Amino acid sequence: MEHIIDFDKSQVTLENLFRKIAEGNVILFLGAGASITNKKYLSKHLIEYYEAKVGIDTGIDNIVEFVDVLSANNTFSRSDFDLCITEALRNLEVEDTHRTIAAIPWREIITTNYDLLIEKANEEVLRKSNDIKEIIPIRSAKQYNRLCASNETKYVKLNGCISDRSAYPLVFSTNDFQKAKSFYKIIVNQFKEPSPNIEFLFIGYSFSDDFAQHFFETFDKGREKRWIYSIDPFVSDIRLPYYKEKRISIVKTTSSDFFNRYNGWLEENAELKNRALNAIQIKDNNNNPIFVSQQLRQKFHNVIEPLNNDCREYINAQDFYLGEEPNYNVIRKGYDVIKKSKLEEIKNIIIDKTYNNEHNLIPLFLLTGSFGTGKTTFTYRLIHELINNTKDFNAIAFEIKDFDKFKVKDFCTLIEKTKCQNVIIHSNYIEHSSIYKSLIELRAALSTRQDDINYIFIQSVRENILSIHNKRSPQKNINIINIDSPLNIEETNDFLEKLRDTGLSNWRDTKEKELLAKKISREYKGDSYISLLGLIENGKHIEDLKDAYTQLSGDCKKAFIYTALVHRYNIFMPASLLKDLISMNWDDFMANVIKVEGKGILIQENTDSNGLEPDLYFRTKHSLIAERLVGEILYNKQKKYDHYKNLFAKIHESDEYCKFAIYILKSLEQNKEFTTEQINKLYDIAYIKLSDNPYYVLRYTINLQHRGNKEEIKKALKHLIYAEGLLEKKNHKFMHRRGVLNVELAKIYFKEERIPYKTIEHIHEAKELFYAKQTYDPCSHYSYYDLLALLIWELKSVKLEKEEQLILQIEIEEQFELAYKSITDGIERIARLENLYKKFKKDISYSSIDYLSFLKEFYQEEYLRPYACILLYNYYENAHEYEKLNDIIEELELYSDYNEVVNFLFKYYGNRLNYVDCRLKFLDLNKRVDLQGSLMYNYYMYVAESYNSNFRYGRQFLRNIENKYLYLNPDYQQGWKEPDSDEMKIFEGSIRKNDKGYVFKSTDLQSFFIISNKHKFKLKDGMKAKANLSFLLNGIRAIIIEIL
Repeated sequence: MEHIIDFDKSQVTLENLFRKIAEGNVILFLGAGASITNKKYLSKHLIEYYEAKVGIDTGIDNIVEFVDVLSANNTFSRSDFDLCITEALRNLEVEDTHRTIAAIPWREIITTNYDLLIEKANEEVLRKSNDIKEIIPIRSAKQYNRLCASNETKYVKLNGCISDRSAYPLVFSTNDFQKAKSFYKIIVNQFKEPSPNIEFLFIGYSFSDDFAQHFFETFDKGREKRWIYSIDPFVSDIRLPYYKEKRISIVKTTSSDFFNRYNGWLEENAELKNRALNAIQIKDNNNNPIFVSQQLRQKFHNVIEPLNNDCREYINAQDFYLGEEPNYNVIRKGYDVIKKSKLEEIKNIIIDKTYNNEHNLIPLFLLTGSFGTGKTTFTYRLIHELINNTKDFNAIAFEIKDFDKFKVKDFCTLIEKTKCQNVIIHSNYIEHSSIYKSLIELRAALSTRQDDINYIFIQSVRENILSIHNKRSPQKNINIINIDSPLNIEETNDFLEKLRDTGLSNWRDTKEKELLAKKISREYKGDSYISLLGLIENGKHIEDLKDAYTQLSGDCKKAFIYTALVHRYNIFMPASLLKDLISMNWDDFMANVIKVEGKGILIQENTDSNGLEPDLYFRTKHSLIAERLVGEILYNKQKKYDHYKNLFAKIHESDEYCKFAIYILKSLEQNKEFTTEQINKLYDIAYIKLSDNPYYVLRYTINLQHRGNKEEIKKALKHLIYAEGLLEKKNHKFMHRRGVLNVELAKIYFKEERIPYKTIEHIHEAKELFYAKQTYDPCSHYSYYDLLALLIWELKSVKLEKEEQLILQIEIEEQFELAYKSITDGIERIARLENLYKKFKKDISYSSIDYLSFLKEFYQEEYLRPYACILLYNYYENAHEYEKLNDIIEELELYSDYNEVVNFLFKYYGNRLNYVDCRLKFLDLNKRVDLQGSLMYNYYMYVAESYNSNFRYGRQFLRNIENKYLYLNPDYQQGWKEPDSDEMKIFEGSIRKNDKGYVFKSTDLQSFFIISNKHKFKLKDGMKAKANLSFLLNGIRAIIIEIL
């Protein structure tokens, strides 16, 4: 690459750079020179400014040395120096060049500057246009983990920011640079990820002063000697050979001239304008475009894929039959064999369960079948039939590509704009446990909204993986449908016709065709995708792939094997890692692997990724083929294990690789191909590279915990505390894992200690952490299971005083009640724990007296009486002896100086807020209760204020719930009852139609309510109706009981 000195002679090179900029494939680096405006504040100017301000002359022109020298002087105030610099930089004014920079769709911007010029410029241009990416400042290592949407650009400020000097200290001194190194390291580690398709452009760097050199030395370690562009109008000719040696292509012009030329070029190439601002295209089932704002559609680019006629993933018929991973385009092109009767059968099941869903939780349809039966293709065909060939079924479908960047609130806004009644949601990777969990959480979030839309979750999954998911986290309202069905005669003939049309089968007449049809029926039982491949070229397909492998060069063979080892688990191989695994630089990798394309068995996948994320991946034709070829080529298990060891040793340090490593490790654990010791070793190797990634550390601590010895668990706890310090916000998953580790240590110390000091210490620590987890994540069974298991273990194992035992039992019974009310998953696991607790109570009965007498004995002791009353209340309620409950409540009201009693009465009154007396007592208690700020507190307060007709005030508590919690239980609700009665109140009113559909207007309350069962009635505007009202976690909903 040459320098760009004469623009006319370098027109092609310059245009290529402009094209990359327009396409969003350039990473921009801004140095101090980029901040020159009406005032000039390079390093030496800042020194001059400060010296003039305080009246000194040091004779130093290097700012690092300047601050170091002054810092040793007792009269120097660093905070005053930083304030002085801040005041100077705040006076800088935004110019046109900054506005142009702020409007360009950069892949990422990285700067050593402290000022706010780019932020201000971006605010200005965003006010004028929606077709511009929003710049998101990243000013610390903790913030770098933030996931940006497709319409956002990370703006990484490496050396602090004047917006908040206490949170983002300004980096000037040698000591400052030492502290900033960890942030530098995180950024530099990402530089190797983008492929050579991504360019680096520097503006405002001279690469000559000490400050810039300090940074550039660090940067140079990450770029692997890739060529970069640098705009420099003042470069001397004598330095050009030096820059060329450093692989820096100098663009000798000012930044304003450069961007003026760019804007002129962009006007001449208008078709490239906004190309980087990719947006999903949404159409209805008649292929008519649905208007949704550009900004909203941009947010979902690479996050969801609409399954419609604009499906962008192309695949040809021959590749599909030779084992290529299917996508929705296969259905659009009609490559698949349509199993009409099976499709109709399952389609009817889905429509029936959707329209007649008796649960508040949205149904989840899981399609299973035999290994290699074509579940993914069948699922796409089923979705196509539902949205295109189903009468009176107004539907739209989406495939979720990236759950991490998926925002529920934005998605609901998007769906609202489409005005579709039915929305099908599909994801192709739920065999990974984290993806499955994200899908379950999304279902809960959408179920809680209870809006006028039928969300339909349709997924395909292998039976063995589904059993693992169900064992870990059993779910409600799941419909498992087996799709196995042998090809009938019509389908077999269709299949054979398609094979011949694509040149993959050479039958010549009806007789040969009938022979092949019989072979399909007898030998392959009319199904099995992999077995049917045996028909192609008389079963030579796998052999052809093996032959293709043997023809590869040594480097390409290694590339294929490593790719197959991860793609066998449906995981793509990042090109940057593959390059390192075969020990190549980018130039050689481009020439020997990328351009060779692995003889058709190593497939490239370019992705529209963001920032410094990998943009080029490799995979094999199909994960099943990868599995088979790995088995045949790497039949030696030790050799296979050594490949995985090398892979984890070379893994890169980033969030993308954290997910990559965890997916592989989880898959290897499930596969049980290697011993526990071997898996542990792989975790240890990956930790060396990913020790600063909090999410890998979280997974690693689970592995350390399962090793089961005290030292490993203590090490896990230490790692986890360090990892939590790397997070910008508190994370309930980390709290939960720390709680579990403390439980493990408590049990180990319990076996070792005569007097359980450390046991009690770890029990208390675990409880605090579990309760904190519950506050952040109240509707997951993980928030209750481990806490309940600990409480029951403590009750059975640890020697307790009478008062301690009763308080512990109250805690346990309270947690069971709360769990059953709150959770959507894992109810069977909670029930198993409840059986253990019931057994404990039975064991008390067997010892000498029955459990009731046991409680009554405690009741006789005055200091234990309040606790015994609570347990007696629970006992009589479970025994349906309701007539005894009021007396106990009256007695408990005398003990309101006990925390346990206050919390108990708060919940008792909270479940009876339609009783005026209970409501008054509840509102009197609410300031003394321990539960303030919790989900339950906000919910009860919103119900109480609704009964008082303070709807506006009640909505504040609803907003607290909405802002604090993402995934909630749609079954968490109370009905609106008659005053001082257990009867549901019947409201009279009318049906009204607004822009969100039909709603119920209550005559009594003069308010509108969303109808949750409108599909059961043929509603019309103005109809008179009767309804019940229900308090849900996202508002009051009407249930129509009669149309008048």
